[in-house]
Amino acid sequence: MSSISQQIQGTLEAEWGLAGTLAPTEMHFSVGWYDSEFQNNPQVSVRKAWTPEPRWFMPAAVGGVLGYLSFPRYFVDCWLVPDRDVLGESEYETVEDMMFECFRILNLKRLDFTAPLGLVIPLDHGEMMSEFNVQPRILHIQMLVQANIRSGTC
Repeated sequence: MSSISQQIQGTLEAEWGLAGTLAPTEMHFSVGWYDSEFQNNPQVSVRKAWTPEPRWFMPAAVGGVLGYLSFPRYFVDCWLVPDRDVLGESEYETVEDMMFECFRILNLKRLDFTAPLGLVIPLDHGEMMSEFNVQPRILHIQMLVQANIRSGTC
């Protein structure tokens, strides 16, 4: 059984529809943080956001098992390392295109996850978190998504 992060990452990779330098064969998809081994590839990574996880308990299911709904949150990160001396509007648009593609996929496939995962929805369009004080410079946008999990009766 794969983790929620792996399910989200797998869906993004399987449904990726961009072409050219952002074609699926040019991308690196992973669970976790930015992977410097693939710095020449645009990257999409998924990881758990360590926020308090709200839970709502449901009435006891068959057999007396108390079920609950859980709403953990995950970060979807898009990363792009531009050429050393290049940082213009085109590079910003590229990393934005990656984030909009992630948003499109999750919005379209929000109900297509394997139980007990019932729904995965984007909570925003991403926040720019680029790092210009490091070499190489890294363009980075982070989107927060919510996964709705039902347990106890699945």
